[in-house]
Amino acid sequence: MSHRIKIHESGVIVKIQPGIYRVYALGGWKVRLGAFSMSIIDQKTGNEITSKQVKFGVQDRRHGVRVKQIATLSVPEWRDYEVRFHNPSDLQVYHAIFFPGLFEKILDNKQLEISFG
Repeated sequence: MSHRIKIHESGVIVKIQPGIYRVYALGGWKVRLGAFSMSIIDQKTGNEITSKQVKFGVQDRRHGVRVKQIATLSVPEWRDYEVRFHNPSDLQVYHAIFFPGLFEKILDNKQLEISFG
């Protein structure tokens, strides 16, 4: 199951299976993270699991949308987790009109989404 969440919607509860997941920023292939990060809170134990940033994330198209891997998330147990975003205003995603790096258009931060799962 894939989870798609707006970065300004911290507090969403999702059921996640154990495993290692790639975390993607949606909408473009050029991403600047700044101090942005995400974590999940185990609703049973209260333990917080923080995502790990990747240096060279995979870029792809999923369901007709450009995506760029920004982190990985390691989930130890099948449980309900609360998703939290830290410094969401720092995340910048660029959608190049023709070629990456040329005529870059920054996407509206209030509408940005991440996907994992």
